Amino acid sequence: MGVGVTPPGQTIYTRDGQRHTPARLHETRPHRLMQPSARRLKTVILGLLAFLGAAALSACGKAPTGPTAYAAFSQEDLRLGSGDTAATGNELSVNYSLWLYDPTAQDRKGILLESSIGSTPFAFTLGAGETISGWDRGVPGMQEGGIRRLTIPPSLAYGQERNGRVPPNATLIFEIELLDVAAAS
Repeated sequence: MGVGVTPPGQTIYTRDGQRHTPARLHETRPHRLMQPSARRLKTVILGLLAFLGAAALSACGKAPTGPTAYAAFSQEDLRLGSGDTAATGNELSVNYSLWLYDPTAQDRKGILLESSIGSTPFAFTLGAGETISGWDRGVPGMQEGGIRRLTIPPSLAYGQERNGRVPPNATLIFEIELLDVAAAS
């Protein structure tokens, strides 16, 4: 007897809950409870692959392995500030959020990688090499209270190196809120 064939005299239950007891061998047939359809098998396999993919992703800190697309450097003021203006050499305090660039996502924001919002603001000296060069290029001219979105290609970010959850050769989207501008000490 093959898999899914019910021997004569053994009771089976069909998918709709009906009880069936074949009397003779020719009445036996593979039934759907024992022999999944190709569609069900495909669903099970895809579910298993999704589970294994999620497990692999969590094993590597949910860090993507590569960029999905590239874009040129750009900056866009989302809100103009009204305080002091950031210039090279100033000590700045900012809140920021970082996403992978995804041209198919809303506002081109892919996976959120990190954010300082709700924690300690990030402090740095503009132009002193304390940040990626895309920030040194995109932050000058911002005023306190302003929010600016920067699209930064790999050449102005981390290039071919992985940095934490940022994969190699990734184009990044930053939204930066300038909280404070202080003269260099």
